[in-house]
Amino acid sequence: MPKLERSVALLVVVGILAGCPGEDPDANDGGSESADTNGKTATTGGTDSTVGTGNPEGTTTGDVPGDHGIAISIRKAVDILFVIDDSGSMAEEQQALAAAMAQFVTGLEAGTAGLDYRVGITTTDNGNPWCAPGAEAGQLVASSCLGRLSDFTLDPYSGDGDASGSCTDVCAVEALEVLPTPISEDPAPAVRPWFQSVGGQTNLGGGVSMAQALACAIPQGVSGCGFEAPLESMWKALVRSTTSGERSYGFMRHDAVLAVVILTDEADCSYNPEHVQIFSAHDGQVFWSNPEEDAPTSAVCWNAGVRCDGEVDGAYTSCASANLDMEAHEVAPADAADAAALHPVARYVDFLQQIEEQKKALSPNQEVLVSVIAGVPLDYPTVPIPYPTTIAESTDPDFLTHYGIGPGCVSAVAEAVPPVRLAEVAGAFLVSAEDSNLSSVCATDYTQALQAVLHDIHDQFEPACMPACVADVDPTTPGLDPSCVLTQVDRLEDGSRVETPIPRCDANGVPPVGSPSCYIPRTGPEEMDPQCVNEGWNLEFEIISVADPTTPGFGEYVSASCELSTMRHNDCPALP
Repeated sequence: MPKLERSVALLVVVGILAGCPGEDPDANDGGSESADTNGKTATTGGTDSTVGTGNPEGTTTGDVPGDHGIAISIRKAVDILFVIDDSGSMAEEQQALAAAMAQFVTGLEAGTAGLDYRVGITTTDNGNPWCAPGAEAGQLVASSCLGRLSDFTLDPYSGDGDASGSCTDVCAVEALEVLPTPISEDPAPAVRPWFQSVGGQTNLGGGVSMAQALACAIPQGVSGCGFEAPLESMWKALVRSTTSGERSYGFMRHDAVLAVVILTDEADCSYNPEHVQIFSAHDGQVFWSNPEEDAPTSAVCWNAGVRCDGEVDGAYTSCASANLDMEAHEVAPADAADAAALHPVARYVDFLQQIEEQKKALSPNQEVLVSVIAGVPLDYPTVPIPYPTTIAESTDPDFLTHYGIGPGCVSAVAEAVPPVRLAEVAGAFLVSAEDSNLSSVCATDYTQALQAVLHDIHDQFEPACMPACVADVDPTTPGLDPSCVLTQVDRLEDGSRVETPIPRCDANGVPPVGSPSCYIPRTGPEEMDPQCVNEGWNLEFEIISVADPTTPGFGEYVSASCELSTMRHNDCPALP
């Protein structure tokens, strides 16, 4: 079965402010100017040599009049949901994922700003008539595995199948103290069932680091249901996070990137409870490998949700998800939600797509990220996923009967089922055709898989390059000394707007007394993001803001107005 202060990197938004697609809320305003000693000013929304991302030519020359602007989103936040297979064959895989947490956290916190992040953990156990009660069903788990060692035996009554090493080898914290925190939906501090770092401050007590906490929380044991339902567990976890009264209410922030990571070695078995008889020994054996058996095997999940074509040299040429009714007949997509034995893949793709569309209303380039660590070859995608109909000598001869298909990957630590339904959901949210969001569960080290997750997360946050050649207002000092005015603009739900000046930080990078935030101008190749340098700009902004997790960030952005150079070829020689 089988810092009170936070550094915030800024995202330049093209043609959309405060969640209104294609509309610049400052387009009809007069615009704000700084002192104009050189006769050139970059503003956000006026008509005085305005420069911004709304006009590619303007961003190239830095002195093209027009009604454009630079808008910078304050948030650099991500919510990460891990869905972990806790069935009997997953001890080594959970340990490998836990061992990779230190580098994963380092990646989340890398750079001058790092990320505001939350991590929620649930299991693939969504319950089944043949499984013990106590399914998570999307509930988040935020506890140390050392406090759950009874979950690390295949038989908790006899103690047989001890897998406690997958916990004790990676975890040294007996109990995790999750501190009460406020959220935008509930300003009263309370213990939340997730781990978070906001402004460099975690919700962990006892001096425990985030890497230590995640290494202890990731192992979920091996006593979970062997009819794994990662897609339905994901769905329920995200629905719970938006349902008032649930413990995990508020986990998914509307202005944060959502990243889902699924770890499993089996086929998805997200069945429709209206058709639970597919597991019945009396009248639902149409999907069983052997109807003469007394109990179903995981083959039910494969046979009820996948159809394959062709067979060459002991393997199918292709397999895809299928919506099959209780007679194993394929039903039309319009009828699948009710008639199909397993919930259709479209249920999960459409659900995540709705979340993505809501997020794009605030940030048009934002993607929902889905990553799956499952039964694909170690060198996938160079080597395609196989669908064996015969078993190699190195494989358990009962594998085909038990799972309905041969393994998609085999290693010293795992044999895993090809993830057809999971792969289709992941494929629907593949950010780049050059990348892959499928990794092999048969690997012994998941660092590379998580590095790919980090790459996709960080790609969601563009550096705040000032898309203009900014003037050096004090040539007597080394380097660039810019003259800029930054303003935080909050577009409220009633349509009104609040504008708050953002002063420059002091020499220690601290906001002036009484100000909730400040900005640091980053100049020179050694300080700026390589993207800003490569594009030829000479200024990047970083904002230091007092951490306030109760602020949802709805419609927040920063407008920037800077004095421009009259000697662009001197000050920005890399610009064309």
